[in-house]
Amino acid sequence: MKIILMSNNVATDITEFTSSKVWGGDINSASRTLAFNVLTKNLNTKIELGQIILYVDNNNKVLFRGMIFSIDINKNGVYAIKCYDSMFYWVNNTDVFAFKNVTIGAVIKEMAKRFGIKLGKVEDVSYKIQSLPLQEMKLWDYFKNAEKEVWKHTGTRFTLRDNNGNAELLKRKSQVHKWIIEKGNLVDYSYSENAENLKTKVKLVNTEDKKTLTAMAQDNALIKKFGILQAYENATEKTNQATLNQKVKQMLKELGRPEKTFSLTCLGLNDVIAGDSVFVNIPELGIKRAYYVQKDTHNYNNKSHTMDLELKESLELN
Repeated sequence: MKIILMSNNVATDITEFTSSKVWGGDINSASRTLAFNVLTKNLNTKIELGQIILYVDNNNKVLFRGMIFSIDINKNGVYAIKCYDSMFYWVNNTDVFAFKNVTIGAVIKEMAKRFGIKLGKVEDVSYKIQSLPLQEMKLWDYFKNAEKEVWKHTGTRFTLRDNNGNAELLKRKSQVHKWIIEKGNLVDYSYSENAENLKTKVKLVNTEDKKTLTAMAQDNALIKKFGILQAYENATEKTNQATLNQKVKQMLKELGRPEKTFSLTCLGLNDVIAGDSVFVNIPELGIKRAYYVQKDTHNYNNKSHTMDLELKESLELN
């Protein structure tokens, strides 16, 4: 693993001066980060805010490209550096957009165009979002709102993330990998099941076009076990009864499940990051299935590489 400092278009390998490297991300946060320490005593290159840092694996693949946004210096000349990738701009730019009858891909392209943000691959679905809130929001919040609408109507989830300086919109299901976590590479784990946010019944009401439409879905087996726990939503977009019925069924599928999460510590794999999936095999829990990575933290110390993962079960991976 190498850390390359870019300054005035000159690349300098500063790996030998670095320690305590931590690289990670969270599906609910835009930017991935890289934090590390630099002992500058014998380093002839100046380190300052705004410089580009590359984190490169042993095959010269760029795992992270980001900018230095934070430097803390102690009396021993050790610099504590924190870098953010290009998704930093999605949480630090705010504007108002009038989105109507657009796909999620079109939403991303329009925001990137207005702020000069480079795009890579942009996956999409045919479903068109009727409208998004016409109010001041961060670009990231516009994405989250759009992604939520697409999920409610299609069951498809999206990830927006950086790839070597370009923002990419990807279907989460397309990021399925064959990495297996089991006894040989598993260091420690904790597993939890939680039904505090479970819903056994969903009700949607739409009052557009001076006509009230109502759709309901319920899981009788769950009601027998947990009682009635209803989610209610006033669906404001223009729709019809068939579409509303489809939407309420999709919402119940997702909301009518206890939340099942893992926290794992295992041997590190550079390809495993938030938004991807891994297959978990733990016989003593009776678990043998795929999970989405919600959060990853990769720790590099000398020749050791471990990763802490937070995983979440999803219907998409059944």
